Amino acid sequence: MSATLATSGCETRCSPTCQGRFSFDELVQTYSLDEINTAFADSESGRVVKPVVVF
Repeated sequence: MSATLATSGCETRCSPTCQGRFSFDELVQTYSLDEINTAFADSESGRVVKPVVVF
């Protein structure tokens, strides 16, 4: 198995993920303080990787 990133189908101007960059925006979800229970539930279920509670 090769250690290089497979880019078949990618063009020069494509998404950062396609270019081999990691998109943190897809991992982080913000929640208001009154949604803290939802944030915990979403994290536990795997819906989000990094719930951020803003208060």
